[in-house]
Amino acid sequence: MSLVICSNQVDPNNNGDSQFQSAFSFHNHLTDTMTLPPNSEVAVQSVKINKKGTMSLPTSTRFGQYFGQKLTDVLTNDLTTSWCKQGEPVNKTGRVDLFPEEVASAIQVGMNTMVVPDTAGEYKCKEKVDATTLAFKGFDFTYTEKAVAKTDTKSDNTNYENLWSGLVPGSGLDYDATTFTLTSKTIGSANTEARAFDVAYSSNEPIALKEGVLVVDLNGAAGTNWAVGLSRSDPLGLTQSAYFIPDQSDIAGSDQSGCRDTPFDFVVGAFQFHQSGIGGAQRYLRAYHMVKVNDNGVSTKEVNYYDNGANPLAASAATKGYNWSTNAANANYRYVKLEVVNEKVIASISVDKITWVKFVDPDLAGNTKSQTFKPVGDTCRFLYPRYHVISVGANNNTKKSLVIDEFYGREGISYAGLSDWWAEIVIDGDETRYGLKLDSRYMYDMTDATLYTHLGLNADGLFDGYTFVVSLRESVEYISSVGNNVNFIFGFPGDNTLDTPTLSGTDNVIKTYSSEVAPPLESNTSIFVALKNINVKSFNAGKGTRSQILYSCPKFDNAGLASGQGLYYEPNERLYIKCNNSNNLVINDFDIDLVNENETLADDLVGKSVVILHFRPMRE
Repeated sequence: MSLVICSNQVDPNNNGDSQFQSAFSFHNHLTDTMTLPPNSEVAVQSVKINKKGTMSLPTSTRFGQYFGQKLTDVLTNDLTTSWCKQGEPVNKTGRVDLFPEEVASAIQVGMNTMVVPDTAGEYKCKEKVDATTLAFKGFDFTYTEKAVAKTDTKSDNTNYENLWSGLVPGSGLDYDATTFTLTSKTIGSANTEARAFDVAYSSNEPIALKEGVLVVDLNGAAGTNWAVGLSRSDPLGLTQSAYFIPDQSDIAGSDQSGCRDTPFDFVVGAFQFHQSGIGGAQRYLRAYHMVKVNDNGVSTKEVNYYDNGANPLAASAATKGYNWSTNAANANYRYVKLEVVNEKVIASISVDKITWVKFVDPDLAGNTKSQTFKPVGDTCRFLYPRYHVISVGANNNTKKSLVIDEFYGREGISYAGLSDWWAEIVIDGDETRYGLKLDSRYMYDMTDATLYTHLGLNADGLFDGYTFVVSLRESVEYISSVGNNVNFIFGFPGDNTLDTPTLSGTDNVIKTYSSEVAPPLESNTSIFVALKNINVKSFNAGKGTRSQILYSCPKFDNAGLASGQGLYYEPNERLYIKCNNSNNLVINDFDIDLVNENETLADDLVGKSVVILHFRPMRE
């Protein structure tokens, strides 16, 4: 009689995942040969395996995420610019039972549908295992931010859409990707009113929220109306959102009707109002933002930057803005810049791009609410550039242009994709249900004198005061958490919300939540031992074929476990199978497969597998 111990981990450096020495298929070789007498038999003495098991994951499994100021009894949700976003169902496979790594992958996809441009693709979920035993310990949920934007990506923004071309044929701007130039499209006397709709936007990249910059050269726009702005996405191509009210806009006049009807979240430009007592038909540097006008909607309202005596352009208060028509004879500003720093949007002008004059600045002392831009919030974290410039001269035949000098955006983000929460709620028909509620909070209501402190970046370049929060199940603090149900699946059975991550990495850029307990695993599969290189004969009636299976491991091992580490199986009575050798059989190789009932490899096995075989002469 001979006892043969077979294992996949004959090499101490093998972790059980090697293609050729896996936990479910391995080859052992003896340095000396072994001779089996004629008519020998073989049985499985015992089996020891590590079985991953599966998690039960219904298709209704949901969780939410929140990125913003951590909520307290005092700081409630309606006092912030953030919304607790509910993710897509985690399980989209249709299967209920998934391996832990499949669950981790599905969670990670869900995590990255609830992001801002500066965190897109940076959320990770990984299966957590014991380093020694490989026992499943739950999951690690990791949240990080991208570094401050440092790359000019204007060359990536080659896709420009003409906003009004569907309603006003021929309107828009032509884009030259070589020179980064946007040129007025409408010319000719017949298009005098249509030129007001020469508006185009980029659909390639959103501007970065961590020192994202848009710089435009205005040299080609001398003597005409122009506008440079940032706007949320338009996923359905409807031009205006369901609750944007153009008739309430502060932008007036036929030459600005395209801008009046365009929902700019932030915009600056040279606007002509024909206002009595303010210079007639001259153009003035104005700033606008989209804010609440009533309980039913928002519109474009003026930012009265010139009314703050501390503003560098305060001398223009009498004319309600710097006179752009006389710019060439005065300061001769040539460049305009919009900069985004978390919630802050700053507008500046410059002669030479060296010295910048910040005329809209949330940090300027003495600002009232109406003298600076609103804070960036979850309805408008994905901001895309929008431009306007109109032709002039006899019959409007002289084209005018804007040149994009710099743009610091975030690459690899699809326009109006699932990562853009605003786009998602618009597509789902929920923009009024959710978007209007956020856009109506006090910081977006200019009739409410209560000041809001715009948050920027901290000394480490991270979103100042922001926390990554995970909504596991319904909670009072975080709205839209109804239906969340993952506290057990994620490994936090006693928690509704995760809001205090473990900090690590340079400048604490990495925020991690680690499962407190391992979610339970199950296994509904049986494991069979097959000896592939000896002429044993059994039959698999389920497949209708001959087989080389020697032994069936029951669902539960000798300790009553169905999955996990160190599952041990030893039959009470060994079943011997003929080797079908009529002569002496000299062997020194053993090929072991651990298979499912259909004889596919049991790839849910990991780590070290041990199969002990017992050979003996056939007994009468």
